[in-house]
Amino acid sequence: LYDFSKASAAGFKGGLAACEYQNEEDIVPSITAWDFAAAQKAAYLGLKSGNPNIKVLIGSFCSYPLPSYPAVALANGCADYFDIFNFHIYNRLPEYPGVVSDIRSLLAKYGASEKPVWITENGSKYEGPGGISTHIPDKKEHTREQELLLAEFVQKSQIALQHLGVQRDFHFLLLPYNESEKVWGLISWSYIAKPAYVAFANMTAQLSNAKCLGTLKLQDGVKGFLYLQPDGSQTLVFWSESDLETLKSSSIDMKNIFSKKFSLKAGKAHANAAFRLCDSMGKEETVAPVAGMRKLEATRFPAFLSGLDGLKPSIPASSPGPFNAMPGKPSGKDISVVIRVKLLNGFSTGTSSYATLNNASGEIAVEVFNLSEEAKDGRLASCGSGAIDGLPSALQLKPWGKETFKARYSAKSFMSSLRLKGGFNGKDSSPCEIPVVSPAAID
Repeated sequence: LYDFSKASAAGFKGGLAACEYQNEEDIVPSITAWDFAAAQKAAYLGLKSGNPNIKVLIGSFCSYPLPSYPAVALANGCADYFDIFNFHIYNRLPEYPGVVSDIRSLLAKYGASEKPVWITENGSKYEGPGGISTHIPDKKEHTREQELLLAEFVQKSQIALQHLGVQRDFHFLLLPYNESEKVWGLISWSYIAKPAYVAFANMTAQLSNAKCLGTLKLQDGVKGFLYLQPDGSQTLVFWSESDLETLKSSSIDMKNIFSKKFSLKAGKAHANAAFRLCDSMGKEETVAPVAGMRKLEATRFPAFLSGLDGLKPSIPASSPGPFNAMPGKPSGKDISVVIRVKLLNGFSTGTSSYATLNNASGEIAVEVFNLSEEAKDGRLASCGSGAIDGLPSALQLKPWGKETFKARYSAKSFMSSLRLKGGFNGKDSSPCEIPVVSPAAID
């Protein structure tokens, strides 16, 4: 894995800015969190060796509410082996603040609060199965109403996540794709751009170089997001809250545009100027003042009002973090030593987040990898709540070498942790930790 990752990063150097290892591993029963962590470490070290400037993402998690899997991976020291935290989100819009808040809390718990967050898959499930058959057998397509719903979702989801401090958000998907009757893609099976494609392109044209300042309180049922443009002017994105943001079912009525009228007072520098108003699809008009106020109409589809100044956000946007910051090597740690534990006789893994010890003790095989060109002398220590018998008193790791030995683990309580940590050439290594449930340990 190290060699493959190194070769990939080197081979694509100049054309590959970021890379992730694995995809939605938290829903793959055969990939335990501790095995994933060991592989993430090897992949990270290989990628950085092939291209030190590449940004490495942790394998994308996708389950919410957050299961124990990401926490177990981070307890294995994974925070030292990725530059960007990676998540897939297919939740309803009102759930976004909770999802991002829980991710931030998880990162803070494991000393990774400075890591940027990317959403590398973000999609809508509001519209349900595709309502139209296509010229391709077994391929479905969106109805007109479903296309408009997706256009509304694309802009609202991107802007909402940006306000929450997500650094990058990748909509799923550009090209047409079906999962059974579920339709994905901003382009149809006839390879014609859908309204959502136009909405995405227009949003990019309006905001790609702007900074999200935060929300602006307008009136009940109307959301506003304030942006600062490079020339110092401001752009207000506004829309009315629709059933997309309130209903828990897929019964969305696209005939209801949720029209709401409101007024906006401009800054002193442009009190009498006409502003440019652009609808969600890119149609422009000017809005002239009436007694110093701009009369506006919000609908379920976002609109962009440009040329403003002097407005202050009601709730500032969360910081996405320094985009170009590349973390250095952890101080006082040797991240080139990777410990992997294989569970043998006495263990079972019915879940990918913890192991079950069926007897009083169980056999384990410990693999210690030295993924560097420097020889390492040191030892391993058990630092979990269980006991490990059979650890060697010392280990010598050759450059790019591997040492393997067997040992026995005993649990002292129903819930315990098998945790190994090493010290080599005077520096601590990354740990290997496996949560263990032991029914036999109950008195």
